[in-house]
Amino acid sequence: MLGRGHRTASGFSLLAKQMWGALRHRPARRCSQHPCAQRGRGRALHPLWTGPVPVPGGTRQSPINIWARDSVYDPRLKPLQVAYDAASCMYAWNTGYLFQVEFDSAAEGSGISGGPLENHYRLKQFHFHWGAENAWGSEHTVEDHAYPAELHLVHWNSVKYQSYQDAVTGENGLAVIGVFLKLGAPHQALQQVVDVLPEIRHKLSALRSLLCSAAGEEETVMADNYRPLQPLLGRTVRASFPATREGPRG
Repeated sequence: MLGRGHRTASGFSLLAKQMWGALRHRPARRCSQHPCAQRGRGRALHPLWTGPVPVPGGTRQSPINIWARDSVYDPRLKPLQVAYDAASCMYAWNTGYLFQVEFDSAAEGSGISGGPLENHYRLKQFHFHWGAENAWGSEHTVEDHAYPAELHLVHWNSVKYQSYQDAVTGENGLAVIGVFLKLGAPHQALQQVVDVLPEIRHKLSALRSLLCSAAGEEETVMADNYRPLQPLLGRTVRASFPATREGPRG
C-alpha cells in the first residue's frame, strides 16, 4: 500500500520524536551478513528465503518495486492512527544484519490502528536498512529509484494473537510501516538513536561503520543489508491517493 509522499531524514519528526526512549546497548551476535545483502536487483527470489522457513518461497514476498501508475487508488484507505510511547522502548542492538531498537511487546502505549487495519497492532521494534553508497540502500524502490536508507517499524496484531512470536507466522499477524530516508540536515530525534552507537556522529556513514563480525573474527562492515526485490505475482498495490505523473524523487 502506498501513502502520500516520501519522508526524509529531517521530515518524520512526528513519527520519530514519539518513539525515542532511553536506549541501552546489546552485544552483536555472530552472523554471515553477505549472503543476505543485495548484490543484484534482478534475482527473483533470494536463496535465504526459499529454504525450510515458515513460508518458503511464498507468493507475498517483500520488498517490491513500486510503480505509482500501476497502483490502484482506494478511497477507503483512511489515515493510520499512530501513537508511540517512549516509555515502552527497551534497548538498541546490533543484530548482525542491521541496527534494531526493541520495544516491550506487552506494553499497550505504542501502536497503530485504522487505515487498512482491522485491529490494533503494537510496536515491537524498528530497524534500518542502508547501502554502502548513497545511491542505494532502501529495500523497496519507487519506479526503479532506491533511497539511501529505509526505516521499518514492525507491529504485531495483539488482538488476534497472544504473542509476537505467534503473530510472526500467523495470517495478518504483522504490519510494517516503511519510511524512505534521504540525506539532509542533522535530525534531533534520529540523533538520539545514533548516539547509542560508539564513536558515531550524525551521518549515514556512521551506520556504515557498524560491524557484522564477532569478536576475534576479521572485521566485516555492515552495509547493503537489504533483500533483493521480489515479484508481485499478481498482487495489487493499493494507494491512498490518485497516481500522478510526478517522479519518485520528490
